[in-house]
Amino acid sequence: MAECGPLTIAGREFGSRLILGTGGFRSLESMAEALAASGAELATVALRRVDASARGSIVEVLEEAGYIEKKGNRWELTARGMRKIGQKALQDIFNKLKRDGFGRHISPFRGVGGERTDESKPYQFGDPF
Repeated sequence: MAECGPLTIAGREFGSRLILGTGGFRSLESMAEALAASGAELATVALRRVDASARGSIVEVLEEAGYIEKKGNRWELTARGMRKIGQKALQDIFNKLKRDGFGRHISPFRGVGGERTDESKPYQFGDPF
C-alpha cells in the first residue's frame, strides 16, 4: 500500500487519518479513553443529541468559557462567542493570504500599474531596441 502524507483540512495538518465517531459512547470517560487509545486527532460530534444538563457536555464547556448563555429555553452566543468566531474567521483568512503570497498566483493577465515595458508596449518606429 502506498504511503500517504498527512491529512490536511482547511490548512491544518493531522498526523492520523482516523476520525472517531462519538455517538455510541455511554459516558464521557469511555469516549476520552477511546480517543486516547486510538490516536485519533479528529472526532465527530452530534450536537443535536447533546444533553445540555449533562456534566461535562460541550454546552457546559462553552457556557463556562463564556461563549454561550441560556436565555429562556434557548442558548445564545455571547459577545465573547461572536468575537471568538470572528477572530478565528479572520485568522483563517489572513493565514490563507499569507500562504498564497503576493504576486504568486497564476494569471493570464498582466497588471495595469507600473512602468510600461517592451513586452507591454507595441513597438513604434524610433523606439530603442
